[in-house]
Amino acid sequence: MQTGRTYWTGRLVIENTGVTMPVSLQTIMDKTSTGLAKRSLCCSSHVEYKQVCGKCKKELKKEEIGRGYALGNELMPVEESMLEAIKPKGDDTIRVTGVLESFPLVMDTDKKYWLNVHEDRNKRTKETITDLKGRDAWMLLNAGLQATGKTLVGSCVMRGNEYIVAVSSVEGRLMLSCLYYATDRKEVLAVDYGSTPDTAKVKQITSFLGKLPNADLSAFKDTYSENLKHLLMKEPLVTVQEPVIKQSADALSMFA
Repeated sequence: MQTGRTYWTGRLVIENTGVTMPVSLQTIMDKTSTGLAKRSLCCSSHVEYKQVCGKCKKELKKEEIGRGYALGNELMPVEESMLEAIKPKGDDTIRVTGVLESFPLVMDTDKKYWLNVHEDRNKRTKETITDLKGRDAWMLLNAGLQATGKTLVGSCVMRGNEYIVAVSSVEGRLMLSCLYYATDRKEVLAVDYGSTPDTAKVKQITSFLGKLPNADLSAFKDTYSENLKHLLMKEPLVTVQEPVIKQSADALSMFA
């Protein structure tokens, strides 16, 4: 089975405690991609994109392009030296500052990684050097988060980008999720669809959900990407069955 690549190495520290361990982040999986690109119909080649000034429409060379910060309709000049001065420092530590009772579902996750104890490899002997104390700490932390359902929250700088991070136990192991920084949380649209269903109706829905088959994630396929490959290889296409829908007189009878 193919293992994920190592994305980042550093250490996890829970502030104001003695907990610290060397860790590494491994990618979980790759997203499927169709790999389609724009093709010129004249020569069947890649379509090139030109860098053009938005005002005078002049085609720009690489040395004629700088950075700017959008302030209203204006672009304020930003020099590379200015960016270097404010570049986040300390990209070797996950700093945990607190805990939540559960994973913050209202916050969008940007990236997810498996969080493992960093295995240092000796270049001369190719021997893997394992931090045994770090491994024990990982086991204890994972067991605690798994038993309580709690999530550690902190921050980290990875590859020059700063993230809010959440560490939780998923599928029996530690997972780190990068959360978006948000400037403003949107208001939730207030809705009123009527009174709350009574106990008998809720019991019926509970029974309905209990009869549904267990989901098999491995059974889900990206049929579009697969059929694109089959089409190019002149192979039979995968057919997708239409969903079976039963006619119902009202909303409650849908859940019969």
